[in-house]
Amino acid sequence: MKKSVRRKIPWIIMLVFMLVGLGFSIYLTVLHVKVFTQAGYAADSSVCSISEKVNCETVAENPYSVFMGAPVSIWGIFGNLLMLLGISLGIRHPRSKNVQLYMLGFTGFSIAISLLLGYISITKISSICIFCFGTYIINFTVFFLLLYVMFREKTNPFSQIPLFLRWSLQKLYYSIPFVVLGIAGVAAL
Repeated sequence: MKKSVRRKIPWIIMLVFMLVGLGFSIYLTVLHVKVFTQAGYAADSSVCSISEKVNCETVAENPYSVFMGAPVSIWGIFGNLLMLLGISLGIRHPRSKNVQLYMLGFTGFSIAISLLLGYISITKISSICIFCFGTYIINFTVFFLLLYVMFREKTNPFSQIPLFLRWSLQKLYYSIPFVVLGIAGVAAL
């Protein structure tokens, strides 16, 4: 197998995981809308309503399932699409340090949010959502795959950050997602 093809394999695996994560987020958004808008929606009718402690509907009905007026799963769709953009760039340019740092920012943010939402689910809601935890596992998997790519390419994220900031200021349209996520993160506090 050619070395150029081998370099793309982790990115392709990330693509598959992110597409599954996008599917989970879309399903959770549909469930959230059904729970809140369909008067005749039968409780405990979703595929992941297994018990009192494992129930997506219990999580969807909770106030923690909404952030800045939108279901958290909508934010997940948005984040997945931004990471899919980075992954598609990674497939095209598997050695690009800028793409690796772009993805490091998003995957790092996504695992921080995953830890926060997992904590809330377990401690505040006292019920877990299988699809939610599936997205958390996917976020961690993509993060560790990215770390593998960075290790393989000998990318030191700390030495690359000033270069990445200069590059992103030259191409401001790449910086917009980080600004939006930063504002949303500060608003969450």
